[in-house]
Amino acid sequence: MMLLLRSGIKGKPEPSLCRRVPNHFWFRRNASVTKSSLSEPITNAYDPIQVEQYWYKWWNENGYFTPPVESTKKKFSMVLPPPNVTGSLHIGHALTVSLQDILIRWRRMNGDDTLYVPGLDHAGIATQAIVERKLAKEKNLTRHDLGRVEFIKKVWEWKTQYGGQINEQLQRTGASLDWTREVFTLDESRSEAVTEAFVKLHEDGLIYRGERLVNWCCNLQTVISDIEVDHLALEGTTFLDVPGYPRKVEFGTIWTFEFPILDDEGQPSLPGLKIATTRPETMLGDTAVAIHPDDKRYKKYHGKSVWHPLRKIGIPIVTDKQLVDMEIGTGVVKVTPAHDENDFECGKRHNLESITIMNDQGDILLEVSPEFHDLNRFEARTKIIEKMKSMHLFIGQKNNPMSIARCSRSGDILEPLLKHQWYVRNYASSHLSRYVNTQPLAEASIKLVRTNQMEILPETARQDWYRWLENNRDWCISRQLWWGHRIPAYRVKQIKGESKEEMWVVGRSHREALAKAVELYKVDPSAVYLEQDEDVLDTWFSSGLFPLSALGWPKKQSEVKRFYPLDVMETGSDILFFWVSRMSMLCTHLHGTPPFKTIYLHPMVRDAKGRKMSKSLGNVIDPIQVIEGRTFHQLLHTLKTGNVTRSELQTAEEIMQGEFPNGIPECGSDALRFSLAAYTQQGRSINLDLSRVHGYRKFCNKLWQVSRFILSHTKEADVQLTHKIPKNLRTEEKWILHRLAILVGMVDLNLKKFNFAQASDEVHNFILHDLCDVYVEQTKPVFWKRLNRSPEVLEAQAQVCREVLSIVLETVLRILHPFMPFISEELWQRLPKLEGHKESIMISSYPQLSEWKAFISPAVEQQMLSALAVIRASRALQVEFKVTKDKWMGRTIVCSDAKERKIFEEMKDYLTAYCMASSITILAAPTADLKDLPVRVINDKTRLYLETEGLNTNHLLKKKEEIEQKLQRMQEKEAEWDVTKIPKDVQEKRAENKRTLLKELDQIADSLGQ
Repeated sequence: MMLLLRSGIKGKPEPSLCRRVPNHFWFRRNASVTKSSLSEPITNAYDPIQVEQYWYKWWNENGYFTPPVESTKKKFSMVLPPPNVTGSLHIGHALTVSLQDILIRWRRMNGDDTLYVPGLDHAGIATQAIVERKLAKEKNLTRHDLGRVEFIKKVWEWKTQYGGQINEQLQRTGASLDWTREVFTLDESRSEAVTEAFVKLHEDGLIYRGERLVNWCCNLQTVISDIEVDHLALEGTTFLDVPGYPRKVEFGTIWTFEFPILDDEGQPSLPGLKIATTRPETMLGDTAVAIHPDDKRYKKYHGKSVWHPLRKIGIPIVTDKQLVDMEIGTGVVKVTPAHDENDFECGKRHNLESITIMNDQGDILLEVSPEFHDLNRFEARTKIIEKMKSMHLFIGQKNNPMSIARCSRSGDILEPLLKHQWYVRNYASSHLSRYVNTQPLAEASIKLVRTNQMEILPETARQDWYRWLENNRDWCISRQLWWGHRIPAYRVKQIKGESKEEMWVVGRSHREALAKAVELYKVDPSAVYLEQDEDVLDTWFSSGLFPLSALGWPKKQSEVKRFYPLDVMETGSDILFFWVSRMSMLCTHLHGTPPFKTIYLHPMVRDAKGRKMSKSLGNVIDPIQVIEGRTFHQLLHTLKTGNVTRSELQTAEEIMQGEFPNGIPECGSDALRFSLAAYTQQGRSINLDLSRVHGYRKFCNKLWQVSRFILSHTKEADVQLTHKIPKNLRTEEKWILHRLAILVGMVDLNLKKFNFAQASDEVHNFILHDLCDVYVEQTKPVFWKRLNRSPEVLEAQAQVCREVLSIVLETVLRILHPFMPFISEELWQRLPKLEGHKESIMISSYPQLSEWKAFISPAVEQQMLSALAVIRASRALQVEFKVTKDKWMGRTIVCSDAKERKIFEEMKDYLTAYCMASSITILAAPTADLKDLPVRVINDKTRLYLETEGLNTNHLLKKKEEIEQKLQRMQEKEAEWDVTKIPKDVQEKRAENKRTLLKELDQIADSLGQ
C-alpha cells in the first residue's frame, strides 16, 4: 500500500484508505504506524475505533512519553501502581490509570518534564498458585516434582506468555507511560534494590527474626498477609467447603465441655469448669484455663488446676483481666498460646508453654497426640467432640455468630500458627526504644503527615493513617514460596560442635554473609558453612520500595536525583495501609526523603447496585469490554472460561443477566476515561452505571459534530485564518470568549485541587451548552445569511465567527486533551495550523488563565443572560402553542429597564433570527393591543409577548378534555371509597395527583384565554 506523508506533521505515514485492524494487533503490529489521511473530509459520525487505533503508537514512537534525565525544566513524576502479572486489568485499574494520566498529560502540557513509570508486580502467591494448578492439571505434577530451579523456569515462561496482556490494556486506555523504563518487581534491578533494602534495614536493627503467630494457609503452606485475608461473617451454624476436604465443615457453632477440677491430692473431680470453644481441635494445645480475678463465682479456684481430659495432665487456672470477660459465656476461657493471638499474649503474661498441634498441612502432630495423629484438623475436631461425649464431658452446642478468616487465594480457612519468621519493626517509639536507637518507621510516617511534609487527600483519610500506624504490629515479611525475592539471610551451620540456637547472618551475597559470620561468631571460615533461607519476601516488601526501585535505586542515582520523590501517589483507598504506608516507611528510611509529596486516594469502583465487583458475582468489568463493546453471549463466554468455580457460575450468570442483558455497548476509551473522572465525586465508592459511560460516548459524537460544523465553514470559506482574536466583536463573541476564560481558570484550579469530577463537568458543560447550544447556534444566522444586513457586513461578520470558532475549538481541545486524548488529537490535527505549531496536541501548551483573563466580563455575561432568557421564553411559548418552525410570528419585548432595552436593541437582529420571529418590537411599557396576547414573564422588568394570528389551539382543547375526564373518573372512585379502609398515605397521594391535574387545568385555561 502506498504511504503518503502529510506535510507539516513529522513522521506520520498515512495510507489513502483506512481499514479496521483486528483488535489484538492494535498496538503490537510490526508494520509502520498508519492513519487515514487527515486531508480527507471528516467522517459523518464519530467512530471511536477508527479514532483511537492510531495515535497511541505514534505518540510512543515519537518519544513523547520519555522525559530527558539531563534537564533544567521542572519535573513531574508518578508511577503506575504495578498490577499483578497474574491477570488482566479491571475497571478499578482503569480509574487509577485515567486519573493518573490526566495529571501527567496536564503537567506535560504545562511544560514539565513528566515521567510516568509502568510496571508489573510478580504477585508471589497468586502467580505461584496459578502455575501450580496449571502443572497439576496438564501434567499431574507438583512443584516439588520439578524442584525449585525448574519450577521457577516454568513460572518465568508463564509470565512471558501472559504478561503482555496488561500492557496492551494500558495502551488502549491511553496511558502515556514511559515504556523505555518499564519494570518488573522481580527483574534484576528490582532484585538488587530488595537485597540492598533488606540488608540496610537489618543493619539498622529494623529487621529481625522472631517466633510469633502468623496467618497460615494450610492449602498453600505459607504465611498470608492481612490484605489476602477475607473475613466471612456467619450468623450461626454454617457448613462450608474447605479445599482438600471431602465433606463440608461446620462453622458458626460453639461447643461447651467440662474440665474436672484437681483437688489437693491431684485427683480430678466434678463438677468442674465449663469451657466453650469454636475450635475443639485446638484443645490439644491448651496449657491453661483463665478466669477473671474479680469473678466471685470462681474465687475458690484461684491457684488451682484442672484436669485436661485429652492431654491427660493438669493445667493451671490463671487469672487474667485482659483475656476474660465475665459477662461472656461461662466466664472461663481455655488458653492455647500457639493457636490464638489473644491466648499468645496471655501465655506471655503468665509464662505458659506454647504447643503447636499441627504441621504445615494442617495434620495433627504425633508428639502432640498419638491418638489423633495424622488426622487433619477438621477430622480431629469431629473425633475430639465424640471423645468428649464418650467421657461424659460434653455439655452442649449452639449457634454462634462469628467471623472466620479465609485465604483469598485458595479459599482455605486460615490457622494462627506459631512460626519463626522475619519481621520489620514498624510500631511507635515507646515500643521500639528497647531494641534500637533508630527512629521507628511508623512514627516517622506519622510525623510526615502531621507536619504536612506529605499531604493525604481526601483529608478524611488522615485520621485513618494515624490510627493504623499508631496501632499496627510488626510486619511479617517472609513467605514460604519459591516465586519471589529469596531472603538474603543465611543460617550458620557449624561443622564441629553445632549450636542448638539459631544463628543467622544477612548479606548482599554469600561472600559478604560468610565474612559477617566469621566476624560475628569468631570462627574459622573453614569451620562453618552457610545455608540460605528457603523463604521469599512478601510481595508488599518489594512493592514498598517501588518509588525508589522503579527509578533504578540503588545504582541509577542520576535518575533518582532527577525524579525522586514522586510528586503524586494516586491509588485506591483500599491499599492505603498495605502499600502506601509501607512505601512511606521504607523509602523514607532508606533515602531520607518521603517518596511522594501528595497521596490522592480515589473511591472504590462498585457495580450500579453498589456491590463490590467480584468474579464470583459476574460483575467484574474489563475496560476493553467497555471500549470495544460486547454482546451478552460474549460476556458469558468470558465468564465461563475464567476462574469462576462451578458453584459460583450459576450465581454469576444470573447477576450478569440482570446487569448486562443486552451486553455492553461500544463506548471508546475517551468516553470511559471521561466518565471515570466525572464519577470521582461520589465519595468513598463509585457505583458505576455503564449507561452513563455510553452517555459520554454520545458527548464525544456531539463534539465530533460541532467540529464538523466548524471545519466545514472554515474550509469552505477559502480564507486564511489568523487564530488571532478579531476586532469588532459582537456580544455573542465577547460572551463565548468570556465563558472560555472562565473555563480555563476553573479547570486549572480544579486539577490543582484534584477535583477531577468538577474539572470534567466544567469542560462538559462548556462544550455541550456554551459552545454547542448557544454560540454555534448564534453563528448560524450569520453563515446562513438570515440577518437583515448587507452582504459585505454579513461576510465580515462570518469571518469573525470563523476565527472565533476556530480559536475556541482549538483551545477547548487542548483543555480536553488530558481527559480525552484520542479524539482531541484527531480533531486538533484537522484544524488549520499556524507556522511554528507543535506536532502533537499532547506537547502543545495548556491554556493559562493569564492568557484569557482580559476577556472575563461580568457585564457581557449579564447581557447574554438577558438575551438567553428571551430565547428561552420564546421557545416555551412556541412549545406551548405548537408553533412550527415554518410559521414565523412576531414577538414583542416589554422592558422597563433602559440598559436591558439597549441590550435587546443591539442584539435585535440576532434575537429575531434565533427566535424564528417575523419581527421583534421592543417597548418600554405595554400597550393596549398586547393585553390579550400569550405572554411569558422573564423577570420583574421584562415580559415577552407572542402574536396570535393563525394560532392553533386544538391541542390545548384536547388536553383540557383529557384532564377533565381523569378528574371525573377520580371523583367517581372517591364516591365509592370507605375512607376508614383506605391507608392514609394512599389518600394523600391521590389528593396530590388531583391537585396537580387541577393546576394543569388552570394553566390551560389561562393559555386558552390568551
